[in-house]
Amino acid sequence: MTHTLKIKENDPLVHLKAYGSVQIFGIDEIEVRCDIKSPQLATLVEDDGQVFITANDSCDLYVPFSASIEIEKVMGSAKITRIKNNIEITKVFGNLVLFDIDTAVVEKVGGNFSVSQAAGRVQVEKVAGNLTVEDVDTFICEKVGGSCQVKNVPGSLDIQKAGGKFLGEAIGNLIGGTKVGGSFTARGIQLSGDLNVGGKIKLENVDFTNDQNIRAGGNIDVTLADGQKGFIFKLRSGDGRVRIKVQED
Repeated sequence: MTHTLKIKENDPLVHLKAYGSVQIFGIDEIEVRCDIKSPQLATLVEDDGQVFITANDSCDLYVPFSASIEIEKVMGSAKITRIKNNIEITKVFGNLVLFDIDTAVVEKVGGNFSVSQAAGRVQVEKVAGNLTVEDVDTFICEKVGGSCQVKNVPGSLDIQKAGGKFLGEAIGNLIGGTKVGGSFTARGIQLSGDLNVGGKIKLENVDFTNDQNIRAGGNIDVTLADGQKGFIFKLRSGDGRVRIKVQED
């Protein structure tokens, strides 16, 4: 069953409460559509440039791509695609996927969190599961319960704490006092913060920017970028093996 709400503005603020899973798609039309099993399971109301949606079952939502999204809660999982305005999410109980967006601020994700192709900054407070980040300008996260996989972050990356392993590539500036419970593997990054890792550390083509401390419960293997000089860093390995490679030596 499809609800269709004709709206006056092409950039409304859309408020959502969903008691199932939800997919949100940005479209080139000035309307809001909701595909759901029964018309009694959803309400759509427009008031002064704002749209209020309550969905009592899983649904697909179609909103103008220039709309702003505010989600109070999603009891299931959520996927948001092609929204080119602000996204604010208080809580998603399941998994959360953001694709082809501008900016987003997320408080809590109960499952896994994946974000790709974000032109601006994405900030999340807590992810209970695993984290995947790709082609995002700037990414900030306080806590990840599982593992992290990060690729192509040209701006800055700040992950304060992760319970699992970290795998990163092509990161413009890795900042913050990152604590990782598992191993830490990265290449093609600029590192400006300290590292405290429970497992092994392997850094390839890394550029250090400040005096830094690097601690690992396992071995440490570092290959420095060309032209590195005039800086100090301290390496502490729980296994006692540290390997540093500079220009093939």
